[in-house]
Amino acid sequence: LVMVNGKVTVGHLFAGYLRTNVRTLENWEQGRGKPNAQAALLIRMVQRFPDTVRRLAELGVADVGENRDQEAAPKASACHDVDVRWHFIGQLQTNKVRMVRPVTYLLHSLDRERLAAAWVKGPGRPPPVLVEVNIGEEPQNGGVAPDRAGDLIRSAIDLGLEVRGLMAIPPQMPEPD
Repeated sequence: LVMVNGKVTVGHLFAGYLRTNVRTLENWEQGRGKPNAQAALLIRMVQRFPDTVRRLAELGVADVGENRDQEAAPKASACHDVDVRWHFIGQLQTNKVRMVRPVTYLLHSLDRERLAAAWVKGPGRPPPVLVEVNIGEEPQNGGVAPDRAGDLIRSAIDLGLEVRGLMAIPPQMPEPD
């Protein structure tokens, strides 16, 4: 993606790659006989502008992810007329839930009971969640420890949250020789 004269342009290679991936997901869903299967191409929107979201939507992207709590609501508001679903994919402090929850389709980073309790608060049914598991048990990364994931899932369900699954990023492995 490139900004030219204040407008977002998408290179032909990227646009073709994106269209191919969207078509692949659509074909996969149809082949399984599930027109609304649970697979989605999620585009991470870190340091991207609303024009980018509009252009990506034109290319068939339906799901975008934001990992900065202070940018989630302003970006979603600036794109209120674009038919995309906003996912929150970053670490979230409990005092920032009020900003993020109203614009979120799916929270990808539920990692503690305090966050689950905060996510439940507010008007209407809270958006569903993925429990983030720190499968590498790396202290610098977020996520619940694998041996505590079951407890967190039970707590979240007991609070009334819809837990749709897990989100985990494996530890970075060294390049093979």
